[in-house]
Amino acid sequence: MKSKKWLFEKKKSSKKNKILEARARELSKIKEEQKQESGSTLTYITFTTAHEMYAVNILNVYEIQPLKEISYVPHVPDFYMGAVNIRGNILLVFDISLFFRLPEKGIADLTKIIVVHSGTIKRGILAGEVYKTEGLAAEDILVSQGMVSEINEKYISGITKDLVMILNIDTILTDKQLRLIE
Repeated sequence: MKSKKWLFEKKKSSKKNKILEARARELSKIKEEQKQESGSTLTYITFTTAHEMYAVNILNVYEIQPLKEISYVPHVPDFYMGAVNIRGNILLVFDISLFFRLPEKGIADLTKIIVVHSGTIKRGILAGEVYKTEGLAAEDILVSQGMVSEINEKYISGITKDLVMILNIDTILTDKQLRLIE
């Protein structure tokens, strides 16, 4: 009796694996087609905060919201400004300039929240102005080595010729400073 049940579960598991493998192949084809269509150009959203210009890969941007009411959250690092409610979802918001230990500009000058994500982690970055989305070719992005402090270098993917710093959202959001629960 057990052997028949095991055989049935093995066949069922095998079917699941085939379906999952087929889906994975289809997804990889789509991603490969997207790479071929875009060449080596990536799309970024540019924004300002603390008199600095930054860019975020559009694949890491969930949405952009106007800054409304921020609720204070006690016992969090200083760069966390608080939490906001966006359509019933509570989102922690931080000031990237305070995270980088840059001089404060003042929350009155920050008018937008860029909701970014990496995997299951989602946070809001305060921004002054959100300018545009633009495609940047890989050769137009300079390596940031020696251009920014060692502390911040791991969070910067590169710098454009116009001195726009490209944030590495995956590294920032997975940094232990931003995690509140271990």
